[in-house]
Amino acid sequence: MKKILFCSIVFATSLYNAQKIEISAAYGTPSLYGISEAITEASGSAIISAITANPTIKYPTSNGALNVAIHRYSENIHWRYGVELVLESFNESSAIYSQQSFISIMPKVDYFWTGSDKKLRLYSGIAAGVLLKKAEYIVANTGTKENANDTFMAVNLMPIGVRYGNKLGIFLEPNIGVKSFVQAGLSLQF
Repeated sequence: MKKILFCSIVFATSLYNAQKIEISAAYGTPSLYGISEAITEASGSAIISAITANPTIKYPTSNGALNVAIHRYSENIHWRYGVELVLESFNESSAIYSQQSFISIMPKVDYFWTGSDKKLRLYSGIAAGVLLKKAEYIVANTGTKENANDTFMAVNLMPIGVRYGNKLGIFLEPNIGVKSFVQAGLSLQF
């Protein structure tokens, strides 16, 4: 309990002393979670197809992940703290799912390896939060629609990101986790 309280105080103090605020939006490839979901469902589909002799079962594929975030920079501009929302939707054509999406909400922290005086900045980051999975599927026997809502822990690791610009910037980030494997976007500092 003391560790949680200490971390909360440190985080709140760093937000209070922040100099700049940044908002960003990005879009990219499917996430590790989306790809693993497709692999799991495809494996299950192959087994079910073999048992039932029904090869027509198709599962959804990810349309990619949309990411919106708000950040605050520390006083020395080397640390960036914030919260991000990630939405990953799935293509449902010819699938037993009629609707499926992942929504992730995660606090995050990034460390900038280069100084704030440079237009080209390199950074790494980590985020952890909650992933809400919403799915609506069609029961094969009855043809009725059922809902399946799940909650998972969401984790994301960004080994090295690149941001170019001052107030208005573009960025490219490779990710491992709930964000896209590779995403590109725009950010605005004020």
